[in-house]
Parts: sequence; C-alpha cells; structure tokens
Amino acid sequence: MDAAIIAESQYDEDMLDVTAIVDESAGADGILVKNDINSIADLKGKTVGVSINQTSHYLLMQALETAGLTDADVDLVNMTSSDAGVSFISGDLDAAVTWEPYLSNAVEQGVGKLIFSSKDAPVSILIKELLRSQWNRHNYWQKNNSRIRLLLTDIVV
Repeated sequence: MDAAIIAESQYDEDMLDVTAIVDESAGADGILVKNDINSIADLKGKTVGVSINQTSHYLLMQALETAGLTDADVDLVNMTSSDAGVSFISGDLDAAVTWEPYLSNAVEQGVGKLIFSSKDAPVSILIKELLRSQWNRHNYWQKNNSRIRLLLTDIVV
C-alpha cells in the first residue's frame, strides 16, 4: 500500500483505485472448540461466537464448507473476535472464531482446542470473495456515476 501511495503522489491527478488490501494471517486466526468437539461437522447445532460479516465470519464459512455445512447450521452469536475469545475461555460458547492470544490461551488453559486456522484456509477463496465484492461495487459506480453524483449533490447542497 505504501508503494501505491508514493506512486500516486508523483501525479497531479488521482490515478490510483485501491481495489483491496489483503493481509494473510498464516495461522493467527482460528476456530476454538470445546474439547469434546472433534470435527468441524460436530459444530452443527453448536453456539459459535464470531464477528459477522468480518474476516472471522469468512474463515468460519470456509471451515463449515469443508464439512458440508453453512453458517445456518450453527447458532451464531455476533461479537468481536476478542469478545469471542474471552467468552469461549469463560465457557460461554461451544466454539469461537478468534485470534491470538486467545487461541494459545485457551489451549494452554485446557479449556479447548484449535480445530481450524487461517493456515487451513485457502487464501485464494477469501481474496476472490473480497475482490468480487469490490469489483461489483466498482462496476455499479461506473454504470451509475451520473445518477450517484446527482444524488450526492442533492444531499450535500
């Protein structure tokens, strides 16, 4: 991103259109489960703390897909990734999609285990979904530019 901003600063007009900023987690995000849950399929009907419509939700959807499940097959509790980690360690959830240090803390305390992590997730799927979303928004803007500008002018003026 820094290189793109520096390159953009060399020109008088806006030439840069950032489509997506992608960060590869490489295992720092994951799904914690109670010790009696042995597979992703065992999550069916369980309560899962997750930040809905965020990367942790996408990670959960990827994991569920490997077992032929969707997020409709689990009871989602919308919360931040940090709150999910704390709630899981406190025993309030069957599973949580969270990050470090909650992943390591839960395992070290013996309250759960890591069943799926961002190391297991094919990054290309997540990137593809993010880029598709950005592309659709960009295309909508391009096709409806004059209408959007008119609407914004009416709102601002």
